Amino acid sequence: MSVPMRWSDYQIPEEVLYTPLKQEKVLRTRARSRRRSILAVWKIVIASVICFLAAIGTASLVTSFRSGSAQSMQIEIDQDSKIKCEAVKLVRKFNYVTLTGDALNTERHSLENVEVVVQLQDVSHHTLQMAHALVASATLHAGRSTPFQIDIPDDPQAVQCRIWFRKLTGADIS
Repeated sequence: MSVPMRWSDYQIPEEVLYTPLKQEKVLRTRARSRRRSILAVWKIVIASVICFLAAIGTASLVTSFRSGSAQSMQIEIDQDSKIKCEAVKLVRKFNYVTLTGDALNTERHSLENVEVVVQLQDVSHHTLQMAHALVASATLHAGRSTPFQIDIPDDPQAVQCRIWFRKLTGADIS
């Protein structure tokens, strides 16, 4: 047997006004504004990096121009030596003086362990800096040349660079 169902207090549910399009539009607007703010932050970061790199580049250019104006330095080479200097080049940059050139053996016999000596001098011929280095080849054969390079800390008062050669033991080559 069955009992009929009664709905004596049945109420009609209230209609919920839900419009998904409105909520999606709000979410899209929020996402768009978030993307715009992130893009603005990235633009600021990139612009800052570019400005920083430009400042570094400008500073290095100014430094190179300043060091370029101080390039004038007289080179004095010992002419009494059995080794002659050829194609000497002096570069004054980044607080260092770099000398490159070729050492030519004018003797009839080979020379062992030859080193180049460089002195930076002021106007009064006082030594400000001094450095020495071996030439590229351990044996400098008669009539042949070998390259050399030496780096020495620069001194702003230096106006002259004196170059001569000696043996590794300290004995002059003359």
